Amino acid sequence: MAYLQAFTPVFSQQDFDKRCSGCYCKTRNAQEIREFKLAEIEEATHSFSQANFLSEGGFGNVFKGILLEQGLEVAVKRHKLKSTQGDKEFFAEIKVLSHTNHDNVVSLVGYCTENGQRILVYEYVCNGTLAWHLSAKNSTVLSWPARHSIAVGIAKALRYLHHECTQGRVIHRDIRPHNILLRHDFTPVVGDFGLAKWENDSAAPETTLVAATGYVAPEYGATGVATEKADVYSFGIVLLEIITGRRAIDLSCEQTSLVEWARPKLEVRDAKSLLDPRLGTDVDEYQIQCMIHAAAFCLQEDPSRRLRIKQVSKNIKTR
Repeated sequence: MAYLQAFTPVFSQQDFDKRCSGCYCKTRNAQEIREFKLAEIEEATHSFSQANFLSEGGFGNVFKGILLEQGLEVAVKRHKLKSTQGDKEFFAEIKVLSHTNHDNVVSLVGYCTENGQRILVYEYVCNGTLAWHLSAKNSTVLSWPARHSIAVGIAKALRYLHHECTQGRVIHRDIRPHNILLRHDFTPVVGDFGLAKWENDSAAPETTLVAATGYVAPEYGATGVATEKADVYSFGIVLLEIITGRRAIDLSCEQTSLVEWARPKLEVRDAKSLLDPRLGTDVDEYQIQCMIHAAAFCLQEDPSRRLRIKQVSKNIKTR
């Protein structure tokens, strides 16, 4: 889970604009990731006060904080103690994020393990999650230009993780809208690296899958082994959600699976049936067709027939 994983926002849509002062993106070297003292974290969050509470997830709570020395707004994820899976996710995030540096990948500022604590400190991304902005609960419909730009940005992040990270390929294993954070200008930031692995470490099968239902590639679900093509499949579902405005699994729909509902429409590139009706006519039909085409190839059941993310990124990055 990223620090805004499947969390329910405790702030309103109107609050987002007030929070944009914390949005930043800076380059940093891996050695700059700090090990914080617990006292520093408590000072930053006012001892994890309810006023600074942002969200709650399966493995911990997230608080907004300000590092007083730098005057830097941060998001502080405090893992629940005595959680084996939480420990696994905690160290996985440090291992991967200490070697990443990309505009569309969340930055890890530091961590704290004092007194058995498991605390991660991230850059503060102010504008909620893609899941929230696509949700019917959000009264403001996410525009097509914003949706297209977000899709392109997520593809850039995955291209970086799969092909450009200097330490080796990273398999994220949990790509979904809840783990896509948005800056004030709707630049997407991929977060939640708790399930991420270096490619060389991902060959061993997982005995228990903890990735979210509705986003798992068929071969990953069957074998427990995730490759970069599993991330591509998950991204295909995210593309579908961006295009349609529907959730991957929606129990209120007659056909609960978005993929199964969309597959016959993807085969014939039926944009009219797929496009979110809330968008109206203010859309770019060429971009829509490019994204539908990309989604169709990302969602091939045979992973060898799926496009690599480099190809997907190129295909959807249109005018």
